[in-house]
Amino acid sequence: WRAHAHRVLAVAFDTADAMLYSLGAEGKLYSWAVHASLDQPALAAYAHPGFFEPRAIATRVCFDDAAGDGTHFAVASREHAALVYSLKRAAPVQRIVTPQRASCVDVDWRGALLATASLDNTVAVTRLQRAEPST
Repeated sequence: WRAHAHRVLAVAFDTADAMLYSLGAEGKLYSWAVHASLDQPALAAYAHPGFFEPRAIATRVCFDDAAGDGTHFAVASREHAALVYSLKRAAPVQRIVTPQRASCVDVDWRGALLATASLDNTVAVTRLQRAEPST
């Protein structure tokens, strides 16, 4: 797929391996149907603050959540934070502020724990709480 107008920073499969998510330097986060043709447009776009600092050259999209149902994913952010998304909403449902002093460039999520790596040479682990009300 021709995915982004700027460089692609990260890709990740969802937990069912049916969707692929790509994050671009221009601040776009897209979802793609894995088994669709390569000329099919992205299925969804999510709001992301992007990585406009030249030093922030990589990040990761990570699927998991406390419920373990694969309906949420986390993305590292230049704002000293990680952003948690629901597959059902274009905007983040939770912003996890970390104690780090520089952009977060990597994230990993297991159960209730979210780990972030930062350009300030630190790693932080945060215990998550469910932020999205069930409707």
